[in-house]
Amino acid sequence: MDKNFKDYIFIDKIKYVRAKKSESDGTPCIFCNLKEQILDANEQSYCILNKYPYNPGHLLIIPKRHVENFEDLTDKEHLACFELIKKMLALLRKTYSPHGFNIGLNLGEAAGASIRHLHIHLVPRYKSELGFMDVLSSTRTIVEPLKDTFVRLKKNLKQ
Repeated sequence: MDKNFKDYIFIDKIKYVRAKKSESDGTPCIFCNLKEQILDANEQSYCILNKYPYNPGHLLIIPKRHVENFEDLTDKEHLACFELIKKMLALLRKTYSPHGFNIGLNLGEAAGASIRHLHIHLVPRYKSELGFMDVLSSTRTIVEPLKDTFVRLKKNLKQ
């Protein structure tokens, strides 16, 4: 297993989501403490796999500085995040050949944000991905273990 993937599968998002949300009470930010799960990075931002992906290759682009609001990003951070998105789009095209992408932000709890550190979802999408499991039971199936996704992407990133 790639050393950068170490312990990523053990981060318990449910415990984090249910914990108090205030930085002032000492609750650690799950994104501020990542050190070894990083797929790629630049000076102001980094990219990781989403632990609960919609599809293989579902990535998160995260500013290194703890920031909750989009409008609080500096111009440099904003540019760095979008430069990393551009790079990861190319990587995902090379690795998975998706038909399209969703790029999105959930800003605030009412919008579905469960982690109070700004992050951008980058989701590869496919014309035929909607299957009977989605329609009949609102169930998503993941066809590739996270470890395999990480290794595939890391390998193509080095090329």
